[in-house]
Amino acid sequence: MELHLQVTHLDKRISLSEALKSEYVKIIDNYMVAQEGTSLSLSSRLYDCNGNELFEHDIVQTTNGKQYVVIYDFGLFYLKGIKDKTMIPIYIYKLGNTIDVEKV
Repeated sequence: MELHLQVTHLDKRISLSEALKSEYVKIIDNYMVAQEGTSLSLSSRLYDCNGNELFEHDIVQTTNGKQYVVIYDFGLFYLKGIKDKTMIPIYIYKLGNTIDVEKV
């Protein structure tokens, strides 16, 4: 199995190898643990309308301007409304391996 992760340290994207080398992320037994100021985001393995890979915590926008944050909960990815907190399973927007949204 292949996992795609996005690592952010102090609001800057860095590679997983750099995060491990700098000890921003530590491997403890079977876990990867992000240290202070660092976050790990799991890939949805889907892309926005411009070909950008969508990760957990990304903010996206629909063609009508509604904004969502991509979240992962209990084995599914959702679009969670930023203003109204509605949750829509991401597969509803899926067209092939693309979602009809744009990464903000």
